[in-house]
Amino acid sequence: MDLSYKEKQKLKEIESWEVEYVNKKENTIIRKIGNKANQVIKPLKDKININIDSKVNEAIQTAIVGCMNLGQDVVKFTYDKEKAVKELNRNDVRKIEDLYKVDITELESISKSIIMENKLVGLAEGFAFGMGELTMALADIPVFFGITFRVMQQIASIYGYDPENDKEKLFMIKLLSFGSALAPAGKAKVLSELIALKVGIKKYTFKQMQEMGGKYAVMMMARETAKNCGARLTKNTLLKGIPILGGAFGATFNYGFICKIAEVTDNMYKKRFLEDKLSRNTNVYEDIEFTIVD
Repeated sequence: MDLSYKEKQKLKEIESWEVEYVNKKENTIIRKIGNKANQVIKPLKDKININIDSKVNEAIQTAIVGCMNLGQDVVKFTYDKEKAVKELNRNDVRKIEDLYKVDITELESISKSIIMENKLVGLAEGFAFGMGELTMALADIPVFFGITFRVMQQIASIYGYDPENDKEKLFMIKLLSFGSALAPAGKAKVLSELIALKVGIKKYTFKQMQEMGGKYAVMMMARETAKNCGARLTKNTLLKGIPILGGAFGATFNYGFICKIAEVTDNMYKKRFLEDKLSRNTNVYEDIEFTIVD
């Protein structure tokens, strides 16, 4: 199936964004604050006299794995995965699998509205939980990742992919890694894994993918992503545990993180949507081998 002129332009834009994103060195205000976090956190650690880093890291890892297991099943009740189908109200689009018939510009506008909704929810949630102390900051972690996966699932459904499908869970976990990576080398590595994963999703069943390597099962991949995210987000979580400062930082950090994950998810699903639409009448994956960089 051929793409419209606007869709061809959109694909070029996404490809340019992808190159820019991978090569960009993250140097945000939040990261600068995080780099100085130890100076602020040290008195808190000394006062509580526990290994806070370990507890926060463990909480983050548990939250991510939980969101990909029970959490994702709970989150799906907070939104309608057929939102795009209902808003479009077209006779030829009765279910999310029919969304390939729609021009991507129409789907993009729906995606933008749900992204803004979730960014505002994340901002409010970060401020509320950040006004407490460390206990509240720890309680914020599963809620925060619940919101993060919620917006990822919604974006997937808007572009015609079922977020309850196990293969889509794998893709979203890898997108979380892509969105939270900081160094260009790390982003390039995850991008190569995403490309290979897209091929695997097209060529194989979920069971076949599991048999190729247990580490690509949903929970195994979730644990690896959780481990990486836990190490990166520990300092930011601790800053949320400082009253007054924590409220402002929690709101800013949550908003910024969800913005970034939503941007990555939106662009990568748009690219996948366009590639799949273009290949509907040709098997472009026929001679491609399924390999993932470790």
